[in-house]
Amino acid sequence: MLGIIAFFLYGSIQQIEHKKKAEQLVNNVNHVNNTLLKLDHLQQHILLNHERLLNTNTFNNVQNFQFYTQFNTQYLQLYKELDTNSLIPYISVMQLNQLESYHDTLTKHQSRVVTSFEFADVFQEQITPTLHLHSLISIEFIEFLHQLKSYIIENSSALTSTQSATFIASEQVTFNLLMGSLVALLISILAILYFFYLNTHLYQHIRAHYQQSTRPILTIDQSGNITQFNSVFSQLFSHVSLRKHDTHIKKIIGNHWHDVSELLAPFNVEPLSVKQLFSIVTAPAEPMLNGRVNYKMNISTSQGVKPMVLDIKLIQIFSKFRAIITFKDQSKEEAMQAQVKLDNFTQISNKTTILARLEDEIERCNRHHLLLSIIFIDIDEFKTINDRYGHPFGDKVIKWVASTIKKRVRETDFLGRYGGDEFMIVCPDCNAAQAKLIAQDIGGLLKNPKLHVKASVGVAQMEPEDTRESLLERADKALYQAKHQGKNKVVIYKQQSQR
Repeated sequence: MLGIIAFFLYGSIQQIEHKKKAEQLVNNVNHVNNTLLKLDHLQQHILLNHERLLNTNTFNNVQNFQFYTQFNTQYLQLYKELDTNSLIPYISVMQLNQLESYHDTLTKHQSRVVTSFEFADVFQEQITPTLHLHSLISIEFIEFLHQLKSYIIENSSALTSTQSATFIASEQVTFNLLMGSLVALLISILAILYFFYLNTHLYQHIRAHYQQSTRPILTIDQSGNITQFNSVFSQLFSHVSLRKHDTHIKKIIGNHWHDVSELLAPFNVEPLSVKQLFSIVTAPAEPMLNGRVNYKMNISTSQGVKPMVLDIKLIQIFSKFRAIITFKDQSKEEAMQAQVKLDNFTQISNKTTILARLEDEIERCNRHHLLLSIIFIDIDEFKTINDRYGHPFGDKVIKWVASTIKKRVRETDFLGRYGGDEFMIVCPDCNAAQAKLIAQDIGGLLKNPKLHVKASVGVAQMEPEDTRESLLERADKALYQAKHQGKNKVVIYKQQSQR
């Protein structure tokens, strides 16, 4: 009876497998046809662009800007629909990298073409060479896509033939079902005993992690209940009452558990396939690794709030799921990163950091149509101070100026050391007149007879067409005007024709 039941069950499984393979064959054919169609659309779109390149001179700059902007948007959408990961079964990694390289190159040069026509007055001389280079890249890309389609057709045909042969061969297995069912019955009895033995490996694997780790570590089940933790963890979270199998991890990480649970969701325990069961039987020493994720957060400990990275390793044996979480303190790393952004001498932002902040604020202002001003401050006759009183005294002056400016800037402003004796303040949501008031206050604070300090200040307000470079240039010109007008002054940049 058991043999008959096994025969029936195995026959049903074979029928399901045959159906899956048949569906897979159909899906593969449809997938290849769909992929070839998308590649053809992409190729035709690039060809349209190339034909337009040959006739660019017949259109004005506005028409060309509108066309290439629309083309770039449509191209990015077509490439996104292509889903390059779906090409992996049919092309090599080298060809995939080459496709992505052509895409990156075309996108970069397309952006240059758009920029050239958007700012045609500035880039007029570069338009023709840019279009010529973009034309060559388009031709190469079109030829490569043609070769890629041929290669996909060839490989997909070979893959389909192999799958068809496998499908036909699998049907012969049904002739051996009767003997196989009897053998399976015997094996199943042995397997039941063996699986009980394998189940202990999950706990041995977890125990090994605890023995090797000197960091705080805990284990949770699929619901988030804490099943185990080490002494380091209990010391770090001594302010929390912890009980195994009765305390939820939410008590440790709070509402971050919702985010962590979403990260763990794709790795939830699912019924094991025959292949997975076979792999566990043949290699029982290592539980199946479902995945590994990291999550960064600030967490309250008995030693205060600390930045932590949760290194989460997910393992499974049969129906048991465990997540081993190691808590890695990031305090030193974050302190080092913060130090890199500071000027070591004055402990305010360095030039790289303040310029990056300016770039971010310009982008924010353009996006939300906000005000932005910058202030350049330069110590007058600083070389004379150094020559007369010595460099140690000059160093003292630099530090004093930095700390004095820092006292006056608003909480929303950003102060940085731009050069040796030059400082810059980025003032969001601030017009030139407001920035001038801030600069005048700073100029008054810097008038220190004991330190022989005076400063010239240049102010510039961001205009709609400004880039970072143009805004810096106007602030620098305002500073030059302040120097030219006798130093120790605050000047808002104005064009010569407006004065």
